[in-house]
Amino acid sequence: MCGIVGLKPTYGRVSQHGTVAGTGAYSTNHTGILARTVEDCALVLQAIAGHDPKDPRSANVSVPNFSKSLGREVKGLRVGILRGYFDGFIASEVSERVADAVLVLRLLGMGCEEVTTPHMALIPAIKVCTSRVENAAAHDRYLRTRAQDYSRQTLFSCISALLTPATSYVMAQRARRIVCAEFDELFKNVQLLALPTVGFSAPTIDKCERGYVEFDGRRMARQDARGGLDSLCCIPFNVTGLPAISVCCGFSKNRTPIGLQIVAGSLQEELLFQAAHAYERWTQWHKRRPALPDG
Repeated sequence: MCGIVGLKPTYGRVSQHGTVAGTGAYSTNHTGILARTVEDCALVLQAIAGHDPKDPRSANVSVPNFSKSLGREVKGLRVGILRGYFDGFIASEVSERVADAVLVLRLLGMGCEEVTTPHMALIPAIKVCTSRVENAAAHDRYLRTRAQDYSRQTLFSCISALLTPATSYVMAQRARRIVCAEFDELFKNVQLLALPTVGFSAPTIDKCERGYVEFDGRRMARQDARGGLDSLCCIPFNVTGLPAISVCCGFSKNRTPIGLQIVAGSLQEELLFQAAHAYERWTQWHKRRPALPDG
């Protein structure tokens, strides 16, 4: 929503040792990077990636030179335009900007085709029944002793998680393995996925405080049983642990940034940098600043 580049590496690519407990679930938390350009993200990931014996979840794999992927030829890369699941909460102006971005990918020589997976509709429920439960576990002590210090929304989320039966958590983890396997199968046919980062442009502070967003003549709650509306395009890749990068792909009618999310297979950050850098150089959106009202 602010026009910069955001990178979420593969789960385990970056150590979680030293991060603040309770700010992300044990099996879905990622330490990522926010930077001005794709190149900056590649440089930072080079510095922070790698196995850490203090974090048993970190991947014990070699770390490539990510900067070498910048500028590589992208002609012939296969990109899947992910359909289904998102359609109900994507604003028309976001769809239009993402469609424009896909056209640029085609002009760069990438092959683009529509794809989907069978059980994407289960992803929000999987996320709620796994990451919320794991996150609440880290808050147990403070929920018992300092519940009054939590915001209403965070407290509600934690209490809801505590009421989730263990059987639901286990079933969600089993469903999660199915979804992960389906995405692995999908990446046998395409190398990258393209979709919106957020389904709507940045709402006003007033609407945020009132708890809703408006687009295309519709009003939707920012929070519902699935979680935050802002993150629904991103949670499939938290649940699966796949790497994703967000780059600016244009601006809304209110002159605020819109994001294109590019996703790759596990530990394929080089492909993300290769494609995102090519798109960034072609479009130059990263050089444009959001228009903010005076005062």
